[in-house]
Amino acid sequence: MKFIKGSLLLVGAVLVLSACGTPKAAPTSTPKPAPTSSSSPASDSSAPKTPEKKPVDDKPKGARTVDVAMISSIDDGKVTWITGKIVSGGPDNGVVQPIEGTQHETAELAPDVKFYHPLECGEPKGVTLDAEGVGALACTRAEYLGMASHYGTKIVLNEQGEIVMLADRHHP
Repeated sequence: MKFIKGSLLLVGAVLVLSACGTPKAAPTSTPKPAPTSSSSPASDSSAPKTPEKKPVDDKPKGARTVDVAMISSIDDGKVTWITGKIVSGGPDNGVVQPIEGTQHETAELAPDVKFYHPLECGEPKGVTLDAEGVGALACTRAEYLGMASHYGTKIVLNEQGEIVMLADRHHP
């Protein structure tokens, strides 16, 4: 019995000493550099920075594709749209909605722009789609620009930021 009591006291003493003798680790965060300008008032550097918003008419340059766009205006020289997404279901069997946080963009039509529609261009052939599900009937510029509405348009831009293809989706 004395042996067990002595062993327990010894183990307890080791635990207490080891807990007291363990140095705490130094903080791992790096110190913030001191401000270099003395003419500006002190600011709270811990306050979150708000990202700058791009102006509505600022168009990104470079070749890219906007898979689903909601065209808000179109004329013989330029197109304005907002990037969207197709939400399936509902009474209309799907609807295009803007993606939250996106802004309107505007781009010029390239001189060699191509226009496609699933149904309303040229001679009636029924619904004609390509492998990606967008219209495959080639339209003239006048036919496409004269349409009352466009649904889920795919927009392809070249390196100069000009639109080289507009292709509408079919909406039953």
